[in-house]
Amino acid sequence: MNQQINEDKNTTKPESYSDMIAQQIAMQEALLDEEQLVTSFIPGLVSSVATDTAGAANVLLPRGDNDDYGILNYFSSVFDGSFSGKEREGEMFLTWDQIEQNPNLKEWLDNSWTIMKSNAASQLDKFREDNNITEEAFGSYISDLRVMDPNMEDPNHKFLNKALNQFYDPKPFLLPEEGSDRYAQGIIITQDTLPDIAGDIDPKFTVDGDLSLPYAGLYGFNDEGEFGMKRPSMFRFTDEFTGGKEGPAFLEAAEDYLYPNINARFSYGDSGTSTTGYMAGQVAPIVKSIATGAPKLVKKGYNYFKGKNAAGNNMDYSKIEPYFKGDQEGIAQLGGFKNIDQMKQFYSNAEFLPTSEMINP
Repeated sequence: MNQQINEDKNTTKPESYSDMIAQQIAMQEALLDEEQLVTSFIPGLVSSVATDTAGAANVLLPRGDNDDYGILNYFSSVFDGSFSGKEREGEMFLTWDQIEQNPNLKEWLDNSWTIMKSNAASQLDKFREDNNITEEAFGSYISDLRVMDPNMEDPNHKFLNKALNQFYDPKPFLLPEEGSDRYAQGIIITQDTLPDIAGDIDPKFTVDGDLSLPYAGLYGFNDEGEFGMKRPSMFRFTDEFTGGKEGPAFLEAAEDYLYPNINARFSYGDSGTSTTGYMAGQVAPIVKSIATGAPKLVKKGYNYFKGKNAAGNNMDYSKIEPYFKGDQEGIAQLGGFKNIDQMKQFYSNAEFLPTSEMINP
């Protein structure tokens, strides 16, 4: 018999049935994580080389008089305030019918709702750590802060107040006050209800008052007062044809497979492992390009340093020095020196003269 059981080497022998069950669960979870990592890598790779490229071309190319498309308009709306840290105030009231008619927006609201409490908790923890405040002293710090700055006008205090509100009331919208004309008719989205996501592109209001949701699209009202998607997300190319509404079943299935989740935070699937695998697939083409291109670039740089051209032949430096020559019509052009005499002639009329080392290296 070739198969042997060596109990001395069995370092994970369970002490009891409960330990054995726990080990089996851990092994299954590890296998599941590995499977999720691999299976999510493929759609990440496919979307990176196909739909993401098409989506980028779709939103970055200008569309005549349509101010929602084009590279300048796209970056000014999506990345507005990303570098300055300033938030643009905004408010938008949406009826329940308008939300139901835009399923991508509804999905974004639902998914973002689920992450806002944990996101706000992380922001509060980071604020405490950055300011060396213990958990025990944090409550007193907030109470004192509300006395010193009751309107939270300081940018840091305003950020803290927003995180606190989203921790205790974690939803990306407000409900109209009871008794108001809008009560029970819809929701109100403001800049203070939109979550700030660390390391990601934040949802925001644009200078035109539209709502920019990076993984859902740009939403707003047209000149006729109709609400809807004004521009799809760069990551959702096919929304250009559906307007962010329900499409055929096969298209919905393809979108669920290829696209990241419609959420305030970049994610894929239903686990962090799936997101990691998807992101790995997204960057794989870039890594491959760097891996194949870097050695060639290094080789060219090394050859140039050694005095050789791309083909590996010795370079003629006399053709590198700049000089102006005239063509048949007398138009000045840049060229290289044909010989040392021409080089001397050029520098004899210049404000400085070349050294002997320059002429005879």
